[in-house]
Amino acid sequence: MEKRKTSWNIFWQFLRIMGKPLPLFLFAMIIHMVGDNLFQVTLSVFVKNMVEMAQHGETGEFIPVLSWSLLAGFLSLMIFFFFGAVYDIEAKRGNARVQKLVIEKALRMPMSYYDEHHGGEIVSKLLNDADVASQIFTSRLRRVTTPVMSVIVYFIPMFLMNRWLAVSLLFINMISLFVNSRYVKPMKQIGKDTSEKKKSMTKNIATVISGINSIKMYPGCQILLKKFR
Repeated sequence: MEKRKTSWNIFWQFLRIMGKPLPLFLFAMIIHMVGDNLFQVTLSVFVKNMVEMAQHGETGEFIPVLSWSLLAGFLSLMIFFFFGAVYDIEAKRGNARVQKLVIEKALRMPMSYYDEHHGGEIVSKLLNDADVASQIFTSRLRRVTTPVMSVIVYFIPMFLMNRWLAVSLLFINMISLFVNSRYVKPMKQIGKDTSEKKKSMTKNIATVISGINSIKMYPGCQILLKKFR
């Protein structure tokens, strides 16, 4: 329980990096997903009405149904694209803030830190770890919340049409959420292992690159010796 509380504290502390635009970022992200789900609902209702009219052989309601469906679909897409653009802009700003904070932290570290740590390890933190952490703004948070928002939006019209089917599907989604949550710890461990491998790879690359200048010095010394001889 203590570990989970710490994880939530870290999550909220990380979100606060956004600063004042945080409410706008969260609002735009939620409305962006709602717009996408509303378009899917509109399309489903339109297909349902078309099937019912075809079964009963009635075409008198075709124009009103088509008009309302086009209007609702257009408004849903406008909401989706407008708030999607706002979300992307604020997410990229949050990404930039994370990168800036990491660089500022690296510049404020004492010289003893750089004596004890390999340069490749520091570069790995600046490039790999900071980028992975900042992806919470650009993609990861939205990927986690999208299924939840989809269930909420889809549940309302489904409940109005068939409440027992809606409740059954909601129960199935809760089971699916529980099963998927079991993979959180293994995925966290995989992320740590990947970070360590990237760190090791970056250290090796940095060592090779820093050694190139030393390798180039030897032919230069031989040329100078030949000239003075």
